[in-house]
Amino acid sequence: MSKKDNIIRVGDTVKIIKPYFFKRCGYPMSFEDACDSVRTIYKDKISSFILDVRLIDKPNKDISILEDKNSKEFNKTFDKIVSALAYDYIRANKFGGKEKTIHTIYSPNYKNCLMEVEKIKFVKTGIYTSGSWFGGDGYSEDDYTPAYLNKEKTHKILYMSPLSAVFFYTKDDLYGNFNIEAVNVLKKEVI
Repeated sequence: MSKKDNIIRVGDTVKIIKPYFFKRCGYPMSFEDACDSVRTIYKDKISSFILDVRLIDKPNKDISILEDKNSKEFNKTFDKIVSALAYDYIRANKFGGKEKTIHTIYSPNYKNCLMEVEKIKFVKTGIYTSGSWFGGDGYSEDDYTPAYLNKEKTHKILYMSPLSAVFFYTKDDLYGNFNIEAVNVLKKEVI
């Protein structure tokens, strides 16, 4: 088989060798993970704060407003506060570091399974290097180097669908998200 025949394309059938499914490509801290943490740790404090704000101008401290905890408006306000706190947390911690990597979910139930490639995407990993500005010496122009990824690598991500409906009933963290890096699969030979 030539090198050209090994290239995985849309419509190909692949066999999963290493079941490390693609979750995201990014820095160590994700916004979603930070939101989950803030929601879990500060749920009672945020709820209490929202209710206190709602009771500010109520002279008799009308308790009926407390029954409104499951309303759409309450949940919307709660989610906005959680998002703001999570964003502030990840910004203050510089997203957990400068290295952009691939984050995966290990799901051994799918080892040796066959899937069909529906879409292909490429992502880049590396170490974030900030831009720099060099002032001129009066005789030459100013110079600016934009931010970039040092030690940059490109990864091929396959978006797949299972060839059997049995996989949709498997309990795991994938939720039907069958995305995997191409190095974790083998292209099935067409007979």
